[in-house]
Amino acid sequence: MPAVQLTARPRPAASYRDCLRKCARCGVAYSNGRSRPTLIYEDPLDNLPPPLRPGALDLLERSMNVDNRSNKRAKFGFIRSEDAVTWTIFVGLQRSIPFALPAICRALFDLSIEQPPELLLWGASVEGGEGGRAVEERLIRISDHLGERARSRSEPDVILDFGPAGLVVIEVKYQSSNDHRERANWAPYLDERRAFDQPRLAQSSGLYELVRNWRFAHDLAGSRPFLLVNLAPKRTLETTAGRALFERSLGAKENGRFLPLSWTDFLGVVEEQEVQRPPWWDPYVESRSLRS
Repeated sequence: MPAVQLTARPRPAASYRDCLRKCARCGVAYSNGRSRPTLIYEDPLDNLPPPLRPGALDLLERSMNVDNRSNKRAKFGFIRSEDAVTWTIFVGLQRSIPFALPAICRALFDLSIEQPPELLLWGASVEGGEGGRAVEERLIRISDHLGERARSRSEPDVILDFGPAGLVVIEVKYQSSNDHRERANWAPYLDERRAFDQPRLAQSSGLYELVRNWRFAHDLAGSRPFLLVNLAPKRTLETTAGRALFERSLGAKENGRFLPLSWTDFLGVVEEQEVQRPPWWDPYVESRSLRS
């Protein structure tokens, strides 16, 4: 890769195309930062283990937030991409260890389940079967009811729908912190008192993504048991401002729970399963520093 002398502050790279340091032959580049540059792949699929590349870009094109699809695809090629980690871990579990997801959810969430779930990422069904499409349609109806724009809908990172046994919605954080906002369109998500015992506390928490995800989980589950999981590094969970306010806003729900869960604890339960993990699993987890 040829050396590039940076004499002025360059524009941040939003994609491989924007990078000043790249190797066309290798299809890799580094972002334009002077320190700790990010590795970026020209082909976003190169950021995934080879067995998991089929279907990834198709799913990105079906994600619920239409306006964000092109940005999501470009960022998928960043070595630190949260979406690429989400796809690799959850699709990897579903495809390589089919009965791991029910076992993990039984161990972590105390759900009485046996069969693999309908898996949705960013509001789109991974397998695209009848059951997954039905969940997609319910999400769109909820979004419409909440008054979201059709091209800019909320898209939960992960949905595990186990049918009558229950529902798990996961807000994933890899190297970013939980979204914190003071000004946002809170009202549509807080107008259901059965979802939030104390809506003002929910807004005071500033945790806009978690509030939206809780409302979607609540409405999607109906009378079924459900969990909202915040899967994140330990340091993120320990430093999330407003988390206590958010938890207090939920009250004691009969069928819903919120669970902060570290990557370390999640991976520990995965690796306790008495099944052979695929060859790419341990190198990938190590390369992305998911246990830190």
